[in-house]
Amino acid sequence: MSHGGGGGGDGDERPTKYILEGHTPVPCHDLMTWARWYEENYLKRHVARSRIRGVLISTVFLAIDHSWSGPPILFETMTFGARFSQRLWRYQTWTEAEAGHKEIHAQVHQATRRRGGYQMRRCDAVKRNRRQNKKFPT
Repeated sequence: MSHGGGGGGDGDERPTKYILEGHTPVPCHDLMTWARWYEENYLKRHVARSRIRGVLISTVFLAIDHSWSGPPILFETMTFGARFSQRLWRYQTWTEAEAGHKEIHAQVHQATRRRGGYQMRRCDAVKRNRRQNKKFPT
């Protein structure tokens, strides 16, 4: 059994911790090496980040395998805001994560556009503030 190595130490265990070389995940069996890399490469772990109509979409490299079996799941897209808050999608590769981020961005754009999204909520706030004789901040 491997102690403190993050898995894979004796060849029988599945690796659980990964670092990036470019956009390619590589197993990292030494806990301290992994921890240092994780701390020092905050920006390199971000695949994409966008905001649309009050919804933040963030896609990151997790650095820890989130699969129970099968190929490692190392990337994740999460949404924050409105009815989209804390939805998530996971991927195996950087390329899949980039494509997934673009797809989620398009879905959020379409959904908020169709229902009026952020603009509708702002109009409602303006009407409410006018009824209360308050000036809406611009």
